[in-house]
Amino acid sequence: MGSGLQENFAQRQLADLDHWMERYQQADPDAPATLVGALSPALLRFFKSQVATREQADDMLQADVDADSSRSAHVPSGEPVLPWIYAIARRSAWTATAERDVLRCARLR
Repeated sequence: MGSGLQENFAQRQLADLDHWMERYQQADPDAPATLVGALSPALLRFFKSQVATREQADDMLQADVDADSSRSAHVPSGEPVLPWIYAIARRSAWTATAERDVLRCARLR
């Protein structure tokens, strides 16, 4: 695929995500599964880069999906969804890392 075609494809994918987030906010019953299916592979790759095991990455993905669904009403309509999703993912990774560090320190005492 040429560079221009890749950019056009990526732009269409982002527009689809934004469209499905708006549908989710309007209580479309098909929207949650569509969003999770579209976002999960990229988020799982992100989480795998942040933790030691696939199991931890899977746990973080599930927690992130739960957090995204509870916060979706706070995304202003028409705002791009991807930066919002990754901001939640980064916070989830930071929280998980901090919790592991606290547990590790407690075990050392």
